[in-house]
Amino acid sequence: MKENTFGNDFSLATSLKFFYKWRKVLLLIFIVSFALSLVASLLITPRYKSSIVFFPTSSNRVSKAIITDRYDFMDYGSERDCEYAIQILSSQAMMDDVCKRFNLMEHYGISSDAEDKYFQFTEKYQGNVTVRRTEYLAVEVVVLDEDPQFASDMANFIAENYDTLCNRIQNERTADACLVLEGVCSNLEQEISQLEDSLKGLYNYSDYTNRMYQELAKQVGNGNTAAANRIRAEIASHSSGKGSYAGIDNMLKTKREELATIQTRLAERKTDLANDISYKYWIDKASPADKKAYPKRLIIVALGTLTAVVMCIIVLLVMERWSGWTSNIKQNDK
Repeated sequence: MKENTFGNDFSLATSLKFFYKWRKVLLLIFIVSFALSLVASLLITPRYKSSIVFFPTSSNRVSKAIITDRYDFMDYGSERDCEYAIQILSSQAMMDDVCKRFNLMEHYGISSDAEDKYFQFTEKYQGNVTVRRTEYLAVEVVVLDEDPQFASDMANFIAENYDTLCNRIQNERTADACLVLEGVCSNLEQEISQLEDSLKGLYNYSDYTNRMYQELAKQVGNGNTAAANRIRAEIASHSSGKGSYAGIDNMLKTKREELATIQTRLAERKTDLANDISYKYWIDKASPADKKAYPKRLIIVALGTLTAVVMCIIVLLVMERWSGWTSNIKQNDK
């Protein structure tokens, strides 16, 4: 009868003999590794997980979304807005704000005199705080900490500070825009004032000629030829003022329209600057966890014990192979 085998070199009987031969060693390794893994898992400080989930809003400004009604203010953010949110939540500015708010250097046990304290802090922070995008384009922030209440407070603060950072970024750029627009408005107002002063030395040729033509018609109707001729001559003598007045008047109208447009934009930017809004739809707020998230002691013990036993089996196999190989060499030498 053909013998069942597990491989090319070991039959079932050989394998059973191997495990029986080394049963005491394997049992000892199993017991020791199980005990060590259990102790190691008990020595690991448990950490608790708190998480928040929110949908980022569209990045439209207040003035365009509400006042001008060009966009729907209630729109959820797109994939691009979601990526923007993840970048802001993972930024150094967010890390600095969280560190100051919760005194994380002391909380993480990092010495203020350490030369690499910022590197240690970054490693600790990134190991305890995770930001990811969900499959429905929401953003999830997960915080791990030894204190469940601390983890909850930290997660909620990160979400709240997201709005603060977004408004800070928008306000810095909006303030620059306001300065530029105010400068443009000031220049336009000066130009308009100069054009208005230029018109004071001229007269409205259209209004003047309308009055003169009315008077000419009156004199012609009365049969006063001499008066009619004088009026015609006066109209002709003032025709040279038509172009200069009309040109300045048209330029003045254009400048006033341009000023009105710039003033509208300036009002929109000041509206954006004066009003801080929320850039998220908050779905789930964090709450203190009542069960630890880490470590998973059963997994640690199982993996530790299995790894030790497997390594022991490999070592024993190598030892037996080596012993057999050296024995064959000695026999061949004889």
